[in-house]
Amino acid sequence: AMVPNNDATSIPHGMKCAGVAGALANNPSGSVVPGENEGIVGAAPNCRLMGLIRPTGWDEYPGAVAAEPTELQYADAFVWTAGFDPGSPYFPPQISPGADVISNSWVSKYAAPLSGTMQAAFDFLTTNGRGGKGVLIFFAAGNVNLDLSQVNCYAAYAKTIAVAASTH
Repeated sequence: AMVPNNDATSIPHGMKCAGVAGALANNPSGSVVPGENEGIVGAAPNCRLMGLIRPTGWDEYPGAVAAEPTELQYADAFVWTAGFDPGSPYFPPQISPGADVISNSWVSKYAAPLSGTMQAAFDFLTTNGRGGKGVLIFFAAGNVNLDLSQVNCYAAYAKTIAVAASTH
């Protein structure tokens, strides 16, 4: 029941990362030039994607809101995304099925160490998500040559997986 959607988004990085992961097999590009832009296939071409754009107080993207969400709001968002009811008035009814994988192409601006709120959320999801198999949670490492715990305490947590770029 997947419907291809090649429409561009105003939020470039995270959605493009998701597109690389879930691009449909033999995805047509519309190019008439042989060998150029002939379409791609993602790492998991039959997966379903939920593109969730987080509110941000930073000026990185057009339309950014004034205040950074609290860690409790982030924790509730992760719990909701995985298909659980966070008991928060900010989210619609829980979704089913929830996400099996949560990929975050952003760096937490909260300082290390990781708060108890986020530890509890990540522990709950990696234990109880996917029917007890655990949700996989990925975070951007920041692509800088610094101690990960100083760049993104979410990515540095033992129950999340940090992802970074490297040089050629």
